[in-house]
Amino acid sequence: MAGTNLGERAEKDERRGTSPRNGESSIRRHLSVDNRMESFLFVFEDTIPKNIWDRILGLSPVERQDLIAKSLSEGLLTLHDEREDKDRLAVYFRGAIPSHFGKIHGDKIRSKWGQGPAWNHGLWEVPYSYGDRVKYSTGDIDYSVLKKVIERSEARTRKSANNS
Repeated sequence: MAGTNLGERAEKDERRGTSPRNGESSIRRHLSVDNRMESFLFVFEDTIPKNIWDRILGLSPVERQDLIAKSLSEGLLTLHDEREDKDRLAVYFRGAIPSHFGKIHGDKIRSKWGQGPAWNHGLWEVPYSYGDRVKYSTGDIDYSVLKKVIERSEARTRKSANNS
């Protein structure tokens, strides 16, 4: 299933200078997140349907942390090494682990660094801990991959709860 193009959202964000919801989302309020998940939320919270976010909220913290890496490794996004004009998303990697996400706005990246506001920054004007490699994407999501990874994570969360 084709995903939503981030290009329109990126252009709206650029004009407004804010996130589409103009403030803290209900997802973010209820989800204790690390910097990686925070940047993932910033990029995708209005693209991924609420029913899928609700399922992510129901995962154990460990499963939630693994969700991004597992989804990307299974093809959630098409990633490539060289930036192309149609790209709207930059994904930073620390080794093989995706560590940060940002929206491409011309020659700048707009991203969230923790719980603070979104920042416009140059490609490598990020904390060293975000890694030393960037891949690019149009931001079109393959929802079938995300749903499959969530289903497996939900099964592990249920199994873990039953063993407690």
